[in-house]
Amino acid sequence: MKELIGKEFSKGTWERYETSLRHTQSFLKWKFNLSDIDVCNINPAFVSDYEFTY
Repeated sequence: MKELIGKEFSKGTWERYETSLRHTQSFLKWKFNLSDIDVCNINPAFVSDYEFTY
């Protein structure tokens, strides 16, 4: 994504992506002691917990 700044994405989009990624990784580690999660396991409760935390 970083290589596409100025072509398909703005610098701000990339910065928000990186911030979201760090927050999500931190949440997964804190809540589930995981570094990654299958997208099928993302449910309304997961989203609610994530929103409340961040």
